[in-house]
Amino acid sequence: MENNEINKRIAEIEGKAISSETSSEVYIKTKSWPCIYNPAEDWAQGGKLIEKYKISLQPLYKYPTGEYMGWYASLSGENELVSVGDSDVDESPLKAAMLAIIDEFAE
Repeated sequence: MENNEINKRIAEIEGKAISSETSSEVYIKTKSWPCIYNPAEDWAQGGKLIEKYKISLQPLYKYPTGEYMGWYASLSGENELVSVGDSDVDESPLKAAMLAIIDEFAE
């Protein structure tokens, strides 16, 4: 999933009003003017969501080769590493965390 789609879905989950979007950016309404919303790449925005949803992040390695696969993210209480799907794994820990939030609310 592309960052712009992730940002849009997270904005919807968080109840933020989207004022406009381009092919690469999502803008949300604020009290004064539209603001770029980019939790998939901005730690100041995404970090707060990691804390809010109590997301665990860990590097993921393929067994038995030890090949690095990326970062795995799960919401607190989910320790099902056996059932890891591609949807919660990404090269970026922040993006993996946002994908985990989307997966949680997609169900």
